[in-house]
Amino acid sequence: MTANGVEPITVRVKDVDEEGFFAKVQEQEQADGVHAIEQVAWMAMEAGANTDAAKLQAGMASGIASTQSTVNHTSPYSVAPVLLAFATTHNEADPFTIRFPAQATNNFRMLLDEEQSKDVEKIHAAESVAWLAMNAGSLNDIGGDFIGHAGKVTVGNTWTTVSLPKRFSKPVVLFGGQPAANDPATIRVRNVTANSFQVRIEEWQYLDNAFPARPISYLVIEGSLPSSVGSPCSQAQVSLLPGINIFAVDDCDNQVTIDYSASTTLTPAGLVYEHIWVAADDCGNANTLIRNDTCDMAAVKVKALLGGGLISIYNSPLMRDKLREKRYLPSISPYWKPVVNGSTANTGFEPIPESYYDVTGPTAMVDWVLVELRDPVEPSKVVGAKSALLLRNGSIINSDGTEAIVFDTTSAGDYYVSLKHRNHLGIMTANAMFLDAQNIPLVDFTSPTVPLYGSEHAQRLLEGTRRLWSGDLNSDGKVIYQGPTNDAFKLFYDIMTHPDNTSNLANFIPKRLRTGGCELGWECHLPRAGQR
Repeated sequence: MTANGVEPITVRVKDVDEEGFFAKVQEQEQADGVHAIEQVAWMAMEAGANTDAAKLQAGMASGIASTQSTVNHTSPYSVAPVLLAFATTHNEADPFTIRFPAQATNNFRMLLDEEQSKDVEKIHAAESVAWLAMNAGSLNDIGGDFIGHAGKVTVGNTWTTVSLPKRFSKPVVLFGGQPAANDPATIRVRNVTANSFQVRIEEWQYLDNAFPARPISYLVIEGSLPSSVGSPCSQAQVSLLPGINIFAVDDCDNQVTIDYSASTTLTPAGLVYEHIWVAADDCGNANTLIRNDTCDMAAVKVKALLGGGLISIYNSPLMRDKLREKRYLPSISPYWKPVVNGSTANTGFEPIPESYYDVTGPTAMVDWVLVELRDPVEPSKVVGAKSALLLRNGSIINSDGTEAIVFDTTSAGDYYVSLKHRNHLGIMTANAMFLDAQNIPLVDFTSPTVPLYGSEHAQRLLEGTRRLWSGDLNSDGKVIYQGPTNDAFKLFYDIMTHPDNTSNLANFIPKRLRTGGCELGWECHLPRAGQR
């Protein structure tokens, strides 16, 4: 616990269950009971034993009181292990700390040590005590990544700095219990940084605070949540869930609601997620919890031209924007649930603001496109996808007007970049490239010098710029004029079944096709005599 208040304190816990627990700090019995706000480190884990190098063993001992109780380890250690213990019940109000009269390789003894500021009796009701033992050294998760460090430090009543062997992102410093020698005392922690912290043993206020140095165990663990909760680098409410790992207690009417919102900001350090939880009751009380996570996610800028949007346009790099002009362009992306990693995924694109439909000129909207990231080893495997808006000048933007396409569920790394449009052949970079949100690269598919997957014929080169091949009206990844699965038949079918073609005429010219238009909003019709 921190040391914001000057009075010595201990931490009391009760009502531990699968969903959470209650905790408070407690001053000595003779004090007024009013204490400054402190931060208390905590860790929850299942009881059991592990056989890896750390040899974690955790358990719950009931009936622990003021007399010594022996607790056996599941299996013995080669030397006396790092040992932490925490009371998890509140059967009596008198303050106490946990002491270890003896530690061995195969067991340990512990007792509850009451302070005596108000009276000299030290008999305490039996409490349940959770304990954790492990070998000193580094702790790694199942994937071999460093997550913590356990050790022992000799410390007395003066602040002692403990340096850590590795840096932590969100260090949680845990102490619990001390040798049963000298007067009753508590343990205080301050100045926790990424690679160090300070600790001291602090006697209760009624004593002289002259406590000789003693070895005590500690554990520093990377602050985290259960892996099943998900990554904090996502706008989904996966990091803290009401009733699972975030709780609100109310003394008004017990009708507490927890609202959640999230936003992202692209910074030079990466993509910053701001998660906000607001707990409110019916009496007008509210409390807000804000957490910011900086994540290095994959990001890219893309530029491209559609061949269909440049038909009959010469000496100009600007595509037609008839879909916007005629208000045919849907406000919601048609690619909102593409297949990513073998399953459908929301591309997370917000609806088009109404004001975008009034923008004309080079930055007017042309159509929706889908930007994909492909696996660097298996290019056919899509690992990230984002809907985006293509502008007349070839720029591709988000709904907020920014050009950086950030994949908020895909970490920075090497990926192929591909681009798809509903009635054009898709394109992809020839090689995987490193993508991150700190140094965002531009993939300019309009440039004849950008290597393409397959060959340079993956796009059409005309007037010095590349553009996607048009005519894939049935979206099968091919452009075929005649024969099985040809695209002309798709156009014929759409014309003959058009609701406005009441006379079933093959030369009917619809103003709008269900496919969105074979040439991006131009009038579409089948070839006539003399046409090619």
